Amino acid sequence: GEYDAAGPLLDSALAVRRRTGASDAVALAEGLVERGAFAYDLGEYEQALELQQEALDRYRSEIEGDDQRVADAVDWIATTLVDLGRMEEAEALSRESVAVNRRLHGDGPDEALAVALVNLADILRDRGAYDEARELGEEGLAIMRAVHGDVHLEVAWALNQLASTLSRGGSAELAVPLVEEGLAARREIFDGPHVEVAASLGNLANVLRSVGRVDEAEAARREAVAMLREIFPDDHPYVAASVFSLGD
Repeated sequence: GEYDAAGPLLDSALAVRRRTGASDAVALAEGLVERGAFAYDLGEYEQALELQQEALDRYRSEIEGDDQRVADAVDWIATTLVDLGRMEEAEALSRESVAVNRRLHGDGPDEALAVALVNLADILRDRGAYDEARELGEEGLAIMRAVHGDVHLEVAWALNQLASTLSRGGSAELAVPLVEEGLAARREIFDGPHVEVAASLGNLANVLRSVGRVDEAEAARREAVAMLREIFPDDHPYVAASVFSLGD
């Protein structure tokens, strides 16, 4: 979560890779994916998409057949398209990433397959396909637990996303223990304010509100808002969304 420190390092690394890109296009593509992910974290979605698309084009010019790096780049583009509101394109690319990961890894357990499954589940949830979203989210979580055990950031992320699907699909009571487990893991792993802790707090606020525990929901949302304002400027999309949810 130390974005001010990370940015110059990623920019320097990408500049070096651009200078040597003619001799190693795959390494350049890897740098573009990393820098695109950073732009995404900052809420700079158009820049993120441009970098990720360039990375994918470079990968495809060098790599034939199924490849994990290509699948990951496709998945990142799908994730970014969601935040740009281009849901139909996002779903198509996310399904492509899942299909490649299944061919590469079978049923796992493999973290990349789990990530692709959870990302597709998130898109389907946002499109109202709750049953399929729940099925994929549960599969992704099970794979993450098989790979990492229970107290791990990727498991906490999968818990948080599945809880969102359950809550929005009408099963908020089932979502509460999942998001509480994810929040506890993130608090254990991170010392102090962190965007992932804030995300769990925000999700906890949502599910608590859904089950009528409004005072607890407000407290969690206020903590999330305060934490995000420590990390990001006030015009960041995460801050705006969290403040809006508190007002709501």
